[in-house]
Amino acid sequence: MFREPQRLPSEIPLTASSAAPRRAPSLRSWLLLLAVAVLAPLVLGAGVAAYAAAEAYRSVFLERLRGAARIEAALLGAEIERLSRVVSAFAEEELLRPDNTVEEVREMYARAVRTAARLGVDFGLRGPAPDLPVLFNTALPFGEHGDLPLRGPLREAALAAATTGRVTLSALGPFGPADRLTAMIFAPVQREGRVVALFTTFLDPAALSVGLARRQAARGFAVFAVDGRGRLVAHSARGPEAIGQRVPEEEYAKARDLDHGTIRAVSLVGVPSIIAFERVPGARDWIVASLTHEGAYRASWRSPATSLVLGGLAALFVAMVGASVISSQLLRPLHRLTAAAARIGDAPAVADPAGPGLRVAEFDALRRSVEAGQVALRLETARAEGERALLRSVIDGTADCVFVKDLDGRYVLVNHAAVQAIGQPMDQIVGRTDAEIWPGVAATFDAVDRRVMEQGRTTVIEERVPDPLGGEARVFLTMKSPWREATSGAVAGVIGVAHDITERRRNQERLSDAHQALQRLARRSTVAAMASGIAHELNQPLGAATNYLAGARRLLDAQGEAVPTAAVQATARAAEQMLRAGEILRRLRGFLAGEAAERRPEPAAEVVEDAVRLAVPGDAVELTLDIAPGIGLVRMDRVQVQQVVVNLVRNAIEAMEGQADPARLSVAIRPAGSDAIEVTIADNGPGLPPELEGRLFEAFRSSKVDGMGVGLSICRTIVEEHGGRIGAEPAPGGGTVFRFTLARDGGQPMDDETRTERVTP
Repeated sequence: MFREPQRLPSEIPLTASSAAPRRAPSLRSWLLLLAVAVLAPLVLGAGVAAYAAAEAYRSVFLERLRGAARIEAALLGAEIERLSRVVSAFAEEELLRPDNTVEEVREMYARAVRTAARLGVDFGLRGPAPDLPVLFNTALPFGEHGDLPLRGPLREAALAAATTGRVTLSALGPFGPADRLTAMIFAPVQREGRVVALFTTFLDPAALSVGLARRQAARGFAVFAVDGRGRLVAHSARGPEAIGQRVPEEEYAKARDLDHGTIRAVSLVGVPSIIAFERVPGARDWIVASLTHEGAYRASWRSPATSLVLGGLAALFVAMVGASVISSQLLRPLHRLTAAAARIGDAPAVADPAGPGLRVAEFDALRRSVEAGQVALRLETARAEGERALLRSVIDGTADCVFVKDLDGRYVLVNHAAVQAIGQPMDQIVGRTDAEIWPGVAATFDAVDRRVMEQGRTTVIEERVPDPLGGEARVFLTMKSPWREATSGAVAGVIGVAHDITERRRNQERLSDAHQALQRLARRSTVAAMASGIAHELNQPLGAATNYLAGARRLLDAQGEAVPTAAVQATARAAEQMLRAGEILRRLRGFLAGEAAERRPEPAAEVVEDAVRLAVPGDAVELTLDIAPGIGLVRMDRVQVQQVVVNLVRNAIEAMEGQADPARLSVAIRPAGSDAIEVTIADNGPGLPPELEGRLFEAFRSSKVDGMGVGLSICRTIVEEHGGRIGAEPAPGGGTVFRFTLARDGGQPMDDETRTERVTP
């Protein structure tokens, strides 16, 4: 938010006093008076000063000792917290489940290997308690990890994590074939209220010792870390050889009862020492301590105190001799300093505060000049802070993402909206590049940034940015402009303002989908009306043809035995097919009008076989009919199911027309479980066009030049109304295989999601 400029303290007047200041004695006079005044109390003062200095040096030395322990405890706690967050993040991965396949575990192993390479630590995954089997370890190839059992403190911590469901840090314990001492962090993988696995990582004592030695080399202290069982985890002076040694129980007990403090104790090599200790944040009973020998501690305050006493005695001797000489030499640089201080700012002269006390003319002038400079600097500082707060308030108040990058592509400034879009804290964004934040799209962003900096012109571009929460990518309309230096005007980087247009794009896509759906519905309605009209018109000629065939049969019957039997049978069959065609038209009309189909138990094999015999013309096709035993009865609308079979068979025959190879058609009927049957119709034709892959059963989609694209759509509707599924796939030897299933109980219409599923063999 905008902050008002800091106001000047009321005790500093901004205008000079109208009265001229009284002339004060010179510095030379005061120096001579001072030399005389200090002669008597100098010895006493030197003693008091030496004592105070000794106390101060003791306090500073102890504070440095405590500071070393405090800093290293904070660093160790931060490292433990960092690794705990990493293993917790792995443990929350949705890929980890109780029934993981080997490939899923291998994928998690690959992720862990990449993270281990980036962080410089190893990770592992173990199965559930109590056996805790190893699933992988990033230090070893996948599947070649061996047994790697957990023992002692490591196993206790693992069982505690599995029991409590919390991230647990172990004490130091042996691990691996070489019994290498290490500490481990266990993060439980919880699914449905139970721990199904443990994600692990390691704290390397040798690496911790190296880090302690590197940071404490200039301090001169020995720093070590102790786990919850009183064993050394790291030591800056003794290195890896001290790892695992026990510290004296008495000293460890003193430190364990307090969060921090300083104690006197004997070191591991038997030397009296001063030890400052600090408890590690977030690690139960872990302690970091800094140590120095008593001799070094005493030398830290004795030497300065002795020097101070000797210096005081020397000053007593030199005071009288040097006062006169020094004063004359001191005045000249003091005058130059006063003049330089007066040029700090163009503020008005500061009035001389009234009140008793010793005054020095040169010091008064220097004070007035410095105070004037302070006034000017405070005014400028307050103005700059106000402008900075206003700028931050403006960019943080906008809902658009605002960012600034330098010539190397590193972020210099980001607002709150950009922080939320990136999904990382601001301190982890500033100073980093796109390649470090989201490497998958960094190349595209860098190319646009380089073009803007090289051409020096503003560019507006639409960019897709990964969602930090793992959802659908966000779409931003980004305006990028060159960032120029205020003085030279040279390009110093890129300024970007990104507006989130994800919802706008989604709305446009939804409107487009709705428009296409309305068009398909309109075409479907038109076809339904046409089909209903055609069915109505054909019913009359079919009825007339049926009556003529019935009359012809009566005439043939009247001739008696003089008429061939084949002619009578052909006439009867023609009449039956006319009636059947009328029934098909009546059912089709009712189907398009949305009337409920009449279903009854029918012999499924007979229904399909009759439809195949009806659709196959003579001997033009080599037909193979394979009917498995036990098909039995299926509740269905006989005419509708036969319509599906006839349509698929005729499509297959038409697809095989004109090819050099003999046309072969295979129809198979077999049970599909206990509650369904499956019908398969396969041909050896040219197969399906690639452009119809996945869209074959959509309305108005056809591979025929003169096709309307409604036959297969009607077949799918009929099959799904009977509780089944229909699909097509390439045949192994060439051609196409259509499969559809029918529920034995007639089924229920399926929802939209089920309708889009494709039948697979």
